[in-house]
Amino acid sequence: MFRKLMASHAAKRRAAWIIFALLVLPFAIYGVSTRFTDRPAGTVFGKPISQDEFQAQRAWVLRQMQTQFGEAAEALDSLGAFVTQTTWDRILLAEEAKRRRVRVNDLELARFLQEIPALQEGGRFDRQRYLRYITAVGTTPQEFERLLRHNLTVDKLVSSVRSAVTVTEEQVRQAYERANEQLTAAVIFFDIERFLPETSAAATEEAVRAAFDAHSEAYREPERISFEYAGKTREEIPPPAEITEQELDAFYHDHPEQWPTQEDGTPKPLEELREQVRQRVASEKAGKQLTALALDLQDDVDAKRPFEEMVLARGLTKRAAGPLAPDDPWASQAPEPALLYAAAKLAEGEVSPVVQTDRGVYVVRLTVRQPARVPPFEQVREQVRQRVIRDRAKELARDRANRLHEYLTKQLADGKPFEEASAAYETPVAAASFTFTRSGSIGPLGAVAAANEAAFATPLGSLTAVLEAPTGYAILRPQTRIPADPAKFAEAEEALRKETLAAQQSERLNQWLSEVRARARVKSFVDSS
Repeated sequence: MFRKLMASHAAKRRAAWIIFALLVLPFAIYGVSTRFTDRPAGTVFGKPISQDEFQAQRAWVLRQMQTQFGEAAEALDSLGAFVTQTTWDRILLAEEAKRRRVRVNDLELARFLQEIPALQEGGRFDRQRYLRYITAVGTTPQEFERLLRHNLTVDKLVSSVRSAVTVTEEQVRQAYERANEQLTAAVIFFDIERFLPETSAAATEEAVRAAFDAHSEAYREPERISFEYAGKTREEIPPPAEITEQELDAFYHDHPEQWPTQEDGTPKPLEELREQVRQRVASEKAGKQLTALALDLQDDVDAKRPFEEMVLARGLTKRAAGPLAPDDPWASQAPEPALLYAAAKLAEGEVSPVVQTDRGVYVVRLTVRQPARVPPFEQVREQVRQRVIRDRAKELARDRANRLHEYLTKQLADGKPFEEASAAYETPVAAASFTFTRSGSIGPLGAVAAANEAAFATPLGSLTAVLEAPTGYAILRPQTRIPADPAKFAEAEEALRKETLAAQQSERLNQWLSEVRARARVKSFVDSS
């Protein structure tokens, strides 16, 4: 997924901001789980980092991923190398902050805590609410404030790098001119589809078989699994028979932070929120029932009770999934990612521990594990045939484009006009004119960044090299440059200034982080899988 994400300059810029957001995102409440071992997790600047510290920071990174990506974040936990790298980045940045003597004093920490809306009562910091939150996430004020101080220190360090970047009026104007300058070019396009009839006849049985034998790995099917899962979702839990007034009143007063407030900052009265409170109470009761079911099911699993027996005894809903690739939670018809991950760890016939998600509680049984394999030729014959036809059509289109390019280059060098040379070619070609910006689509080529870049870099009247597009090959001859309209600069200036500054900050942050990584010489002893 991240390989695709980093495919373009703009995507790299967005990815950079995501990475730095994970490093310094604003405060969020999260729990921390640690694993205890005497062996360090690794070293940063030669300093040993404990497993406790590494796992605490890793939990923070995963929690921020959940904030960024919602339910899809469950799948991000499988990107172990990315999670591990981001965790080490947080740790090395904290060490870099110490080396630069960047600190967050008690006053700054207290001010930040006091400004967190979730910890306020009537617009003011409420210590009792703060302590309730600390208890709810299963940590101590000391540990919570240590991690929060870490976040603020990293934020201060990164902000100092970001704030050092400035843009001048001239840079903004240049960015405007680059973004809005247009180019008109003659385009000769060799569409792959045009050559398919010519190459289909050459796709004989012998040729197709030879192509399969030479490139059989290209048709390898990934490992796939099929599994059953049984459980209950929140929607399947029957609503409570009755919710008393005492329950509504108690829940309302125990959770003041959940309700809309009045102008004075106090929660709206229960009378106005009765239905909302009733829904929250019902949801909490459903959650308790699911937790009780999870405990019962885990007892069943520990006792090695048969899967079908658990389904009947607990009144579970059974469903089937697959065949699915174990590492593809976004596949159509895939269930919740946590179920797929649980199934992937099982042997055929084995039942998983209880899987509890926000939606429900389940147990999983793997039914079939189909290893990765190269299918027999007979099964993929037509797929191979179509690939042979298209590959040869692509080769033919590229060859024709290269031959024309060689011919036109010689003719233009001899002083022949472009139109005359094109018409005199062995197969006369016609060029169509298109006008586009540095990032705009170019006629039949579509949006191909390299083509735009090549066209704007080519002198007027000259030819670009043969350019590849998803559907064919093209030769461009720039004809006219149309400067950006200076009268519209003022209208775009403010937005463009922010965009230019953000781009330069992103570039500087990436460069700076690479420099810090090189100096930190991180050695990691943790498993990134």
